[in-house]
Amino acid sequence: MTVACLVFVCAGIGMVIEGTPSGIAFGVGTIVLFSIGGVLAATPALSSRPFLELDDHGVRVVQPWPVSRTEDRTLPWGQVAAITAYTEELPYRDGQVSHHFLSFVPNAEAEPTPREGAAGEEAATELLPAWERPYTLHISHNWDTPVADIVAYARRHRPDLPFYDQRIPLHGSGHTGR
Repeated sequence: MTVACLVFVCAGIGMVIEGTPSGIAFGVGTIVLFSIGGVLAATPALSSRPFLELDDHGVRVVQPWPVSRTEDRTLPWGQVAAITAYTEELPYRDGQVSHHFLSFVPNAEAEPTPREGAAGEEAATELLPAWERPYTLHISHNWDTPVADIVAYARRHRPDLPFYDQRIPLHGSGHTGR
């Protein structure tokens, strides 16, 4: 995306250099619009903001830029019921892909959450999907700290903290990581 935006910025510069009134107007608009888009596209790769912070107080799931750090989700150690690593099948195009997630389960979520079924169906009991869990992270291949080290650090603060590794090995190119 960043490279594509750079190409459009260069095209906008070319329109401005052309010098016609409509070329200048479209060129300036293109430069502004795609400069902003390029910066937003490049920010996750350039940002050094971590996704997860563990300290003496508890777990902090950091919201990605440009969301303010005041929106980070925090969970004190005393409220963490367990840590779970699991695999979830997500729809992708005409099929499914598997993704690994790491979840810090709060005491209130230790039991499965009842979910409403469609009209006329019985309600199913299942855990919320990853994107609805406030203390869940997508495990990326480029994390600089392995899950085992995260669990070990958490257990320094809560030695009795259970860890459930329910990940299923990912196969071939069906995995689309972040």
